[in-house]
Amino acid sequence: MRLSDALPGLFDRTTAGQLNSLSVVLSQEIDRFNKLTAEMRVSLVELQKAIKGLVVMNSDFELMFQSLLINQARSCWLAWAPSTAAHSTFAPRACPPAHAL
Repeated sequence: MRLSDALPGLFDRTTAGQLNSLSVVLSQEIDRFNKLTAEMRVSLVELQKAIKGLVVMNSDFELMFQSLLINQARSCWLAWAPSTAAHSTFAPRACPPAHAL
């Protein structure tokens, strides 16, 4: 997702040069969503390589594979996912990035 694809006027600044609060929160959520999809893309590509036998299937890949089999999200993906709790803080990574596996 790109901010440039937003509806006209959504990210317009006030006369004081500030964004309205909805635009600030929305841009933060877009950033988090983009980080989440990037992390998922990298780790799923690495998991595909492990399944094909191109890289070693270590315990992290095995846990990811088992989680996907039972329709559960990988714990470090949840750390990047937008929170539905009010006033939540950004969660720390629960596992290493996929490229470090």
